[in-house]
This record gives sequence, C-alpha cells and structure tokens, in this order.
Amino acid sequence: MHRIIHRRKILSAENGFILGNGDLSVSVYQGENTIVWRFGKGDVWDRRQDFSDDPKPAHIDEVRRGILEEGWQVGTNGENFKALRGFRNEKRSREICQGSPQSYETRPYPCPKPVGELALHLPPDLLEMEIEQTLSVEQGIVDIVCRQRDLFQIALRCWVDERENILLVDWKVDALPVASYGREPLIWFSLYRWADPRVEEFAAKQYADFRVGLLTGANDPSKASPLAPPYVDRCGDLLCVRQDFFSEKTFPQGFSCLLAPLLGGKTEVPEWTQDNAASLHILPEIMQGVLAVGVATTGDEGDAKQTLLRLHDTVCVQEFMQNSLRRLEKSMQDFWSRSALSCSEPLIENLWYETLYAFRCIYRGGTVPPGLMFPSTLKDYSHWHGDYHSNYNFQQPFWGICASNHPEGLDSYFDGMKFFFQIGEKIAKEYYDARGTFVQLSAFPIEAEDDPIGVVPLGRMAYMTGWAVTLYWERYLYTLDKDWLADTGYPVIRNCALFYTDFVRRGNDGLYHAFPSNQGEDGFSGKAEDFCDREEVADYLCYCLRCAVQAAELLQTDAELVKQWNDILENYPADKSNAFPKGSIQQKLARENPPEFSHSYLIERSPGLPGKPWPLDTEDVYEWYFGHYPTVQMKRLHTGIYNAQLDYPRFLDEIRRWRHPNGLCWALSVRNYGQTGAWTETLGVLALVTESLLQSWDGCLHFFPGVPAELDVSFENFRARGAFLVSACRQNGKVRNVRVYAEKGGRCVFENPWQTAVVRNENGELQSLNAMQQDCLAFDTIPGEMYYIGEE
Repeated sequence: MHRIIHRRKILSAENGFILGNGDLSVSVYQGENTIVWRFGKGDVWDRRQDFSDDPKPAHIDEVRRGILEEGWQVGTNGENFKALRGFRNEKRSREICQGSPQSYETRPYPCPKPVGELALHLPPDLLEMEIEQTLSVEQGIVDIVCRQRDLFQIALRCWVDERENILLVDWKVDALPVASYGREPLIWFSLYRWADPRVEEFAAKQYADFRVGLLTGANDPSKASPLAPPYVDRCGDLLCVRQDFFSEKTFPQGFSCLLAPLLGGKTEVPEWTQDNAASLHILPEIMQGVLAVGVATTGDEGDAKQTLLRLHDTVCVQEFMQNSLRRLEKSMQDFWSRSALSCSEPLIENLWYETLYAFRCIYRGGTVPPGLMFPSTLKDYSHWHGDYHSNYNFQQPFWGICASNHPEGLDSYFDGMKFFFQIGEKIAKEYYDARGTFVQLSAFPIEAEDDPIGVVPLGRMAYMTGWAVTLYWERYLYTLDKDWLADTGYPVIRNCALFYTDFVRRGNDGLYHAFPSNQGEDGFSGKAEDFCDREEVADYLCYCLRCAVQAAELLQTDAELVKQWNDILENYPADKSNAFPKGSIQQKLARENPPEFSHSYLIERSPGLPGKPWPLDTEDVYEWYFGHYPTVQMKRLHTGIYNAQLDYPRFLDEIRRWRHPNGLCWALSVRNYGQTGAWTETLGVLALVTESLLQSWDGCLHFFPGVPAELDVSFENFRARGAFLVSACRQNGKVRNVRVYAEKGGRCVFENPWQTAVVRNENGELQSLNAMQQDCLAFDTIPGEMYYIGEE
C-alpha cells in the first residue's frame, strides 16, 4: 500500500491531498482552525469570449505575402515589428502581427473557475493542535486526525463517490466538555463560494505575494468584468450555494454551478456574510456523523437543480455510505490490477503510483477534461487562461497512460480535442482554403464562434495539427483495436492529413513545400527562407500523412487519398527519414517515433556536457521550468542521448526539487509565476518512469533501458506496441521473469539482454526465434496466449 503521510498542516489547495472520480475533484488542506475541502470540476468555466477588439483573423495568404513581399520581422509576442521591404498595407500588417489578439491579452476569460469550498471549523481556543493526515493512494481515501492532549480529538475519513459527484466526510469527535469553552456546537461546517474578484485585484495580490505580474488578460482591466456574486438558492427542500455564469454560444441560457449539503446536520443561512460571498452553515447535532456535499452543473445531464435533487435522493438511500465505500474499493482494485511497479528506490515507485492516482482523480472519458491546472487547485484566474495548450501542455499529461495499461485514459484527451476540431474546421476552411481541420495553439471547452488566436506568429503555426494525431495513432498501436480506429481514430487522422494535403504546395523545383512553417513559438526573422519546411512542421506533416496512409490501408479505404499522401511523402524534401538507409534504426526513429520524442532542435538546445549529468544547474528545466523536463528527457530517452548512470541520479534530484506535499511535481516555479493552481502537464513524468523500464516505440521490446544496472526493479502488465502486456524483473543487474501476454497475436520482437535467449509458451513448449538487427529476436504469438522469455 502506498501512502503519503504528513504530520503538519498543508496550507494551500495547490499542495492539498487530491481526491476525485475523474469529474469532481477535491483538494484537502488546512487553515489556522479549519480543515478545508476545495471543489473542482472540469466544466466550470467563465466561457465569455469577446472578439470586439480583435482584427479579422489572418488568412494564410496574407501571412505568405507579408513574409515574402514585406519581409516581416516580429517577435513571438508581436514585439519589435518591422517590414524590412516596406508595407503594402501597414494598418492590416500591424493588426495581423500582434502575437496574441486583444481578446486574449486584455480579458482574463475564457478561464476555469473554482467551484467553492467546504470548511470544518475546529474549536478556536484549542491552539497548536496536532494533526496527522494520510492519503491512501490505492484506496482513494484521505484520513485525518486532529488532537490536543486529552481534551479533544476528531478523526475524519473522506472520499469522493465513484459514480456520483458527492464528497463524503465520515467524522467522529471525542472531547471533554471543557473543550467547547462554553459554546456549542463544538465543531461546525460551512459551505461557501466567494465573490469573483476583479482581475486587477487578483493580479495585485499575486504581485504582493510573489512579485510576479505575468497574468494573461490583466493588461487592460477596464476591458474585463467579474462574474456576478454567488448567492444562496433553494432547490426543493435543499439550500444550495449557487454561482451563475454568463450566457454564450455553448450554454445560451447560461451556466450554473450548485453546491449543497445533502446530509450531515441542520443547515442554515448565516446572519452575516462577507464581501458578497454566499455561505451555508451545517450544524451537527451529535458528536459523530457523515456529511455529504453534492456538486451539480448545467453541463451535467439534465438541469443542475434536477441533478442536485437526484443526488439528494441517492444519499438518502439506506446504507449509501457503505455502498459508496464498496463501489470505491472495487473500482480502485480494478484500476490497480491493470499494472504494478516495484522498485528499490522508493522515490521512483511512489512517483509512479502517486502520478497515476492523480491522473485518475481528474480525467475520465465523457467529461470535460481540465486544461493547464488541476480543477480543485484553481485560483480565481489562471495563467494563459488555463487553456488547452496544444504545443505539449495538453498532450503531456497523457504520456505514459497507454504504457501503464490504461488506454481508456486517453478518452479524456479525445474529449478535449473535440473543442479544437470544432473551431479548427472553420479555420481550415476560411483562413487556409483547406479541407479537414487545423489545430490551433489554444482552445477552450466552449463552442467557439471564431479563431481564438487569429494573428501571427502564434496563430498560424501548422505543426500542432500533426501533433494532435500522435495520441490517436498511439491508442491504436498499443491496442490494435481496428473498430476503435475506424470509428474514432481514423476520422481525426484523415481530417488532419487533409489539412496538410491542401496546405503544402508544389514549388518550381517540382517538390512540395510547407510555407510558412514557423516552429516552437518563433517569431519571423524577415527572411522567407527561414520559414520554409522547418523541422517541427515537416516532422509532424510527415508523421500525420504516414499515420493516415497506414490507417487507411488497414481499413481498406480512401485509396485515392492514399495515393495523394504517398505522392507528397515521396516528393517532400524536408522528410529527414529519407536520408537514412531503408529499414535502418535511424529511419525507424524518424518515421515511427512520434516527432515530440525525436525532434533534434530541442535536444540541441539542451545537449548537456560530455561526462556530465543532464540537466545542468543553469538550464531552465532545473532552475524554474520543470514542466518541460519530461518533453526533453523523453527525446533523450528515445534518441540514445540519455545516459542512465549519469542522468538517472539527476532525475531523482529533479523530483526531490519539484515534488510538492501531495506528490505532484510543479511545472513552473512559484517564485516566477505565483500560485494559480497545480499544473496538469507534469503528470507526464509517468512516461519517464514507464519508458525507463520498457520501451516499444520502434516495435521492439527494450527492457530497463533507462535505469542504472544496480537498481532492482520490476513491473507487471506494462502495455507495449502490438497490444502486448509485458512483465519483467531486474535483480542484481540481471533481467528475469519476462512474461508477454499477446492480446491480438502477431510477431513479438525483443532486444535480447542475455547471451542466449529462449521463449516458451504456456505449455512449456519452445518457440522458434528469428534473429533481427541490433541484437533483437522475434517470435510469433497466438492471440490470448502467455509467453515466457528467459536465459537458456
């Protein structure tokens, strides 16, 4: 059993223990005399999007002309803009070259919003109370005990129901009469939502606390307005705290979020509240009980009030609490039975369990996934609008999920991508004259009316469209589920490939070219040749088209499109895979490895020094930007730059440096960015653990490629490409007990870690082995059979 135990207060929601069912999440932390549960839900957003100050989104032909004819030179954020060869239409050129539009820079919304909080108020005269709090990772339960000598003790057990959006708190007090200091009740609860502050007030507080002023959307506070204050509403016989949101295209009648105590004591509206907050007090009548709080939104099935009434009826069923615990126990057992890890370095083992657990708390297919921040840790406003950021931030939390044998976890990614595709089809059609879909840098869980970043350089980067494809193709490669590919995966891959088909153009040399193709978050240099067939765009374009070709051929469809895609690939000079011998490991790296794990330009920025561990103390991923560490380290792991003896100890150092009390690693230093929530992107560390123990990106099983020989470690049922479930152990430097379960059958290839290897089936029968290149061996498998690999 893996636990996080603290014998001190945790003072913020960002650091609090996380509970959740994939839709409703809760952070548990403490105040001076309170235990606090902060609620978060992925669909609770201020969805306003005000385009009134934005120019008409740029057409790609305008951008091409600006680079070619005017010689645009501009920084990433629109700074230092010049037309080196003179303006044809200066007003329009300056409109286009803003970096980010005014709707993004001068309004803090769209942005996710906190739901509200529940607080348990402890006796205020009992000072310096001892506390012990435990998160049981495999159970999804937080236990807290607070005590002061023999006067007072309260024990709490809390969890989120597996099926319903309900927090349950089972509590019991043991206290002497004098602990009340003459006033009853001894303890009480409050459920509340504070008034949304003005963005300049929030920014001023961030600056006062951290001396940071980087909040996107606070550049011109006169353009922004907060939400209307929350209020106490009645829902049948229930009192609830209600926050209303502005109407917009996604919810034309408006959106509401409701919190209500469903059981647990007498509920009353307090005589006094502060600063336009809405609050309810729950007063227990005995010294123990169960408090249940339900959360409902307009985004749930049916009306929010109807949902809340249904939740109330649910908790009133006899033995609901016991049934809820049994459901949670069964669900957690099922979840953790899928895979396991054991390691002689506790930090690595705990990191894997804690990260996978945190992922489960906030992601679930069929719900609105979070953006940059954990929903239960949100402040009132977020950096970068808390958006879905498609140049690694939105993808990275899902790395390692398939390998950990939870391919269903990718459903949340696919749910989020639907918001990109909804507006992406309009961008492709109207601003690129292209079929298919364009994937913008930024999206929100809204039905967008127009391009949210219709300016350059940031709004016309073509590489994210191919990047969006990689997890769809990975889902297929790890499961070989052709039905899913036909119904879900291929339609997306096809649409992205169609965009690239129309984006590239034949040049005078008879070859295809992608222009403009700025990468990363580059500006424009003034030289057109700098922005033709840049590596990142070229790699994703080729990867996307190859995925489309392979998927179409598997499904025996779109023969004419396959011809077009192959024609582009055969006549695209920036396809770097053609520089390597056919079938070589270098060509496999270039063609089969997702581009985010093979780009050279990011590695060139962080090469390390010969004989020195990476990263250096002076590199951003060590100093202040751990969020980018998984991205670069995965490239190093897949391209052979990673050195286990040097880089693994440094990895441990990074985790110790960035790990917070709840087990989450931080993406950006609080000193540089303040506190606006816990970052989802660092869940990508899961991939660093799984890929250090098992790699299969090239179709070959590599055992323990990223950990030093002296580390004793084993894993159970890691998923590999080809729909193989792999288990293995390494002890005293020797690989042992390798098992491969073949879900779909087919050829299994593995790198031989012994002098002579043998493979046996479940009946102990030797299997025929074929030698491959690079010390690899291959054998054929039958669907549903287990195979045992070992040393002769």
